[in-house]
Amino acid sequence: MNRGMHDEYRIPPEESAPADEFRIPDELTVRSEFSAPAPENLVSDEYSLSYETVKNDGENGGRERKRRKMLLPLVSALAAASVIFASYDADFLGRDFLNSVIGVIYPTPSASAETADVSFPALSNLAPNGAIDGYGVLNEEFIRIQTDSDDLFIVAGSAWRYTDENGVQQHIPLSTVPGVSYDRDSNTLTLDNYSGQVLNVNIMGNGFTLRLIGDNRLEHLLVWGFHYGGSVKITGEGSLTVNSNMNYSTGILLTAELSQSCLMVDSGVRLESYGTDAAVMVHATSMSKAIYYLEPLALSGGTRRSGDYVLMSDNRYSSAYGNYRDYTIASDETGTPSKHVIFS
Repeated sequence: MNRGMHDEYRIPPEESAPADEFRIPDELTVRSEFSAPAPENLVSDEYSLSYETVKNDGENGGRERKRRKMLLPLVSALAAASVIFASYDADFLGRDFLNSVIGVIYPTPSASAETADVSFPALSNLAPNGAIDGYGVLNEEFIRIQTDSDDLFIVAGSAWRYTDENGVQQHIPLSTVPGVSYDRDSNTLTLDNYSGQVLNVNIMGNGFTLRLIGDNRLEHLLVWGFHYGGSVKITGEGSLTVNSNMNYSTGILLTAELSQSCLMVDSGVRLESYGTDAAVMVHATSMSKAIYYLEPLALSGGTRRSGDYVLMSDNRYSSAYGNYRDYTIASDETGTPSKHVIFS
């Protein structure tokens, strides 16, 4: 429920507030890697393979930006060579560098042997901020647009407050962001030709929908579920590109936090995601399958994989507590997460 980040607006938790032992830090301040060895007793699931889950190393996105800056002269030279070769209808370099991300060269993913789904799963806890067994209603739901300088609430539960100049607690004000709108009746956030940094969503339920109009871009999509529901259905006739500058280790990250949560991509959408470690990750969900996309969409860049271990907050692997698992789009048969995927 996002206690690990930006809590300056939140009223103090009650004694019954849940513990944070299952949380992974927000990627605004913590990066992640898949370098840790997986437990020896990983078992395969319906996708036939297991993979390693996320490992935090405490670094931020500055390392990637410095590396890209250092590599810029080399990439520029290679790009020039690509242009010259192309003028003679030759591609001696084997790929088009002009269509690659500066500093991190990834060709457009090829189509995989994946088969699209005919429908989305039937989910519970569709509305935002419902009652959680053992905790009640927390009133900590939110939709936030985050940048380097701003933290704008589009939706905010009553637990999110600030203290005014008179020392009186006030409900955090909501913001109007051009190209972003929310309809509470349908639990739908619409992006209309929007370009921004981080879309951060907390306990908005498994019925939360992200509707796309036109061409939209985000640096990071982060969704939290905390024992209740942190799914997102991406729909509409538009497109969304996430993390194309490779500033985040994971482009699309659903931190289900031991809930029934999944990513659903509707037909008609074009979704593209990048990550220095993983383009897509669903963490600690109770779903037996957590990444869906409807026909006639095709998935390029990998195949869906899952593992049966989650990562604790102190960076130790621990039993996944029954059927809670992590899911990703894998680039190879060992389960290595793909760094660039496209649903189209």
